[in-house]
Formats: sequence, structure tokens, C-alpha cells
Amino acid sequence: MAHVKSQKACEAKTMAWYSAPYPEPGMFALKGAESVLLDLVKYQPALVRQSIEEAARSASKKKGKVNQALFKKNLAAERKAFPTIPHKSVGAAGAVFTRLLTVIGNPKKASKAEKELVQAFKNYIIAKRTHIAQDALDAYDAWKIADTYWKNKSGRNSGMAVLFDYGTVPPDFTSLALANSIGMGVLDTALAEAADRLVGDAVPIIGDIVSLGLNIATNTDSVTDPSQIYRWGARTAAEIAVGKAAEFAVNKLAKAAASSIIKQATKSVVIGASRAASQSAAGVLQVAGSAGPQIIITASMMIATIAIAQVTEIANARPKLQNALATAKYPPNLNRMAKTEEGVTELMGYWSQIIANHNLKPSSAFMKTFPKLATAALNTPIKSASNKKTSSSAKLTGRWQRIKGSATDIGVGANGRVWVIGNKKEAGGFGIFGLDKNKRWRKIKGSAMRITVGSRGYPWVVNNKGAIFRYDGRRWLPIKGPKAVDISVGARGHVWVIGGKKEAGGHGIYRLEKNKQWRKINGSAVRIAVGPKGNAWVVNNKGGTFRFDGRRWRQLKAPKAIDIGIGANGRAWLVGGKKGRFGYPVWSWTGKSWKKASGELTAISVGPKGRPFGVNAKRNIFVMK
Repeated sequence: MAHVKSQKACEAKTMAWYSAPYPEPGMFALKGAESVLLDLVKYQPALVRQSIEEAARSASKKKGKVNQALFKKNLAAERKAFPTIPHKSVGAAGAVFTRLLTVIGNPKKASKAEKELVQAFKNYIIAKRTHIAQDALDAYDAWKIADTYWKNKSGRNSGMAVLFDYGTVPPDFTSLALANSIGMGVLDTALAEAADRLVGDAVPIIGDIVSLGLNIATNTDSVTDPSQIYRWGARTAAEIAVGKAAEFAVNKLAKAAASSIIKQATKSVVIGASRAASQSAAGVLQVAGSAGPQIIITASMMIATIAIAQVTEIANARPKLQNALATAKYPPNLNRMAKTEEGVTELMGYWSQIIANHNLKPSSAFMKTFPKLATAALNTPIKSASNKKTSSSAKLTGRWQRIKGSATDIGVGANGRVWVIGNKKEAGGFGIFGLDKNKRWRKIKGSAMRITVGSRGYPWVVNNKGAIFRYDGRRWLPIKGPKAVDISVGARGHVWVIGGKKEAGGHGIYRLEKNKQWRKINGSAVRIAVGPKGNAWVVNNKGGTFRFDGRRWRQLKAPKAIDIGIGANGRAWLVGGKKGRFGYPVWSWTGKSWKKASGELTAISVGPKGRPFGVNAKRNIFVMK
């Protein structure tokens, strides 16, 4: 159906505009989707089963916790739907999207069907954006006709003030485009009902599935660049959801709609996403709750991407909207989008809108073979991915291999990304460098003194003023907190710092809570590392080593230490003891005691499989083989 321009728009003081929402195609309308799903049930049954389990788990959450009785019921329903009506299976959609993201990150390993699916997804984004941009332009043209009519009828001049005198106020094209992309055809009627649609369960959110399926989909224990781009921080997602969803609700919808959306956004997204950071395998990418905030987020980002804005200069309105339309038709760079949190959010939102159409069934040819293969995949004995360890331990020779470059501090993420603080002084300390996939150091803007790496592979730093910053892939984001001297982020995103006022053992110890407030923990120290379960290990100014068990600190018998590191698999390493020519001896934790290893270092960090990386007194960089 085309846009409908009411004849009354030319006779009333205001214009009524009715948008035709974009017809969502459904997953199986995308070329390659059927073949990709068939390949998944044939060759990656673990991913399929995990997707189904997580879809049921996400649908069974109440106030952030899984209702086990409901989970059992939903799991049975999802297992029944997957082989018989895959077009209505959230598990199927989640598994295919996980594979789609993997291919976007590593296109060289894509099959023919996967390449077709990526292209079809790209074509959908272009068509969706173009539809919305065209709608905004059509709305302007309709408004212009109405305004010209009244201008000619009154015989007044065409100044800007006169336009507002007539009452023919120009549309807010941002709001119009948002409403169109969400699927709201009329803004001025049935607002409360529209709000119910937004905060309901019409469009499933599949972040949980993607989070748990990545390792299986990529056949690797630690997801390295570029695959790490999918690890979306849940806490940041909550920030966006509240900001965008609440703003849209308050300003563009009625009070009835606003209260509903804000309530859903703040409770389901903020609390749910924050809780996710402390949950086992789903801690990296999880947004609990309904689809409403997710769709508003996606719509907001989409509009920003194609540059549709509220027009304040009427003389330039149409050229700006024409430029927006041209921008919308330009092919999106999916790989670039997926390298930022905002881009990942937008891609996930697009997919959520695609699968909102549950009516388009797969082809009859597909259904001749799929049910049998799908049933076999579901019944194949496979160890549950949820019970799989974050990473296995690396077999180490004990020999150190030098990495080209020089540094004063080093950090390694749970996905294997390596970052260092360089040796040339800058305003905030020293330069910051990341090791790329070609084993070359890439300098980014900024400077600091201490560095750690988050679960998505991006660094957190402390500069020489004690300020804390987090890198999101494009820019540094300041983090309010105590004046810090050291920082560590665990494999599941738990953030701790050493900072604040001086105390007996060094400085205070702080943990970032789910509400984004820093909680002071009893004790003091000078160096810190965070284990995979979110508990910290510290070294104080006397060289004592302590481990937090969730309630209190337990001292470990150890050499007098100067630094400590822990891998995503829980393996701990320590630097301390008698000072040598190149630093201090290196020790590994056996679970009961510290065992001396070869080499001397001044700073240490540990990779996902327990492999240590370090910097010595000569500022040389090493990794243990």
C-alpha cells in the first residue's frame, strides 16, 4: 500500500500523515537462509541445541531470574516448533543470526549460502532505510502542498514567521521516521495500544542466543578479532535503551504510552542487562526483557545513520531529506557496523524486525528434508555448551618468546586481544597500542599508565591523573569513579579498581556494581586482577597476596609480589620475589601453592587459556610458549 495523503491536509490547519509500515519479509524470504539452517543442523548441532535452550531460557525470565517450571515448558514448546514450524522458532532465528554474524566477521570462510544470506541481509537494510527516508520526503512534500495552499489563500508573504502563523507547522521528520520504522502507522490515534505493541513480545530478542553460540559457531575457544566484534556490553545497551526509549516515549507518544515504555525499559532492560553481566556464559551479550526498547533503539540509530533530522530551516528542508534518501540507498558496511556497540545493536534490531513476520513458511523442498535432520540434531548426545568451560588450559613449554615492541604495562582480554602501554611519554602517561591480527602494533589516540582489557577485547585504562576510561572501538568514554592507580576487568565484565585515598595497604579497593555505582570493599592494595567469577586478587604495598571469596579477603602464602594476573580459565600468575637483572621471578598458581617458572618481569597479564604475557625491566614484551 502506498502512502496515503489525506485530502483534508489541504483544507485543515494541520496535516494528517499516514505511513505504510515496511512489510517485514521473514527470515526464510532471505536468500541463503534455508541452506544455512540446513548446514547448521547437519554440521553444528551443538549450536542448534544451545540456541533452542537459550531461547527458552530468555522467555522464562521473571525479574531477571529464570523460572524453572516455565523454562521446562518453553523448552518443550521450542523443541517441538524447531523441526516442524521453523519460521516460528526463535531458536532457529537465533542460530542463523549467530552464523550470519560470524560470517560478517570472517567472510573468507563463508560458504556460498552464507554469502548469499549476507547479501540478502544487506539488501534488506538498504530497502528498509530507503522506505523510511522516502516516507519522510513524501511527508515533507505533502506538508509543502498544504502550506502553499494556505499561503496562497491568505495572500500573505512567504516568510518563515508566516508559515508558523498559518498553523501549518513543519513535521518532525525524526519522529515520523521513527514511527514508520517501528511499524506505527498513525501517531495521533491509539497511542496506548501502540505502546503496548512496543513493549510486548511481538519481536523476540536473540542476544542471549548469540552470546552462548559464538564459540560453537566459530569453532574456537577464544573469539579473536574480528569475531570479537559481536560481544556487545549489556551495560552499555541498557544505557542506550533508557536514553532513547524513554526520550521517544515522553516526547512523541502520549502519557499512557510513555509510562508503559519507561517502566519496561528501566526494569527489564537496565536491571536485566546489568544482571547479565554477572551471569555465567551469557554475561557478554544479554538483553533481558521485551522487544519494545530494542526496536526503538534500532530505529533511533537507523534514523541517525541516514541523517533524517527535524528540519528547522524550511528553505533547506527538501535538499536535506533528498540527501538522506541518497544516503539510505548506499550499501551498508556490515563489518564496520559490527565493530561498534551501536552498530551491533542496529544489526540485531534489523534482524529482530525481519523475523517479526512469522507467517512466511520455508519452501516445501526445504521441509521435505529439514524435519528429519532437525530432529536428529536435537537428539544427538552433545555436551551442553552451558557446561563448557570458558577456555581450556594451554600447554606451556615454560620458554618465553619476545614480541616486537616495548611497553610499560600489558593487558590481555578474555578473547585473546593484547594491548599495551608504550614507553614514550604523552600528556596522560604513555601511548596506547593494540596488537592486530597481523601481529602489528596499532596505536590509538589517548595515553595512560595502567591498562586492562574487557570481555569484548577493548581496553580500559587509568591515566596519570587517576582518571578511568573505556574504549568502545571508536572513542574513549570517561568512567566516573575514584581516582585510580590500577584497574582490572574480568572475563565476564566485572570491573575493579585500586584508588581513592591512601590506606595502610596502599589504596582503597572498589568494585563497579550493577547500578554503575562504585562500592568500596574492605581492604587496600596497589595491584589487582579479576578472576572469571568476578572476584579480585590483589597485591598490597607490603607484597602480600590476597584473594576475595565474595565475602572476605583470604591471604595466600606467596613470594613478596609486585603484580598479579588471572586468565579467563582462572589460572593465576604472579611476579615477585628477589629482584633480578630483568625484573622479578614469575610464579604460577597450582591451586594450592605458587610454583616458580622461568623468566623475570615487572608486569604480567594472562590470556584466555592461562598463557602469561609480560613486560620486563627493559620494557621488552614477552609471551610464554
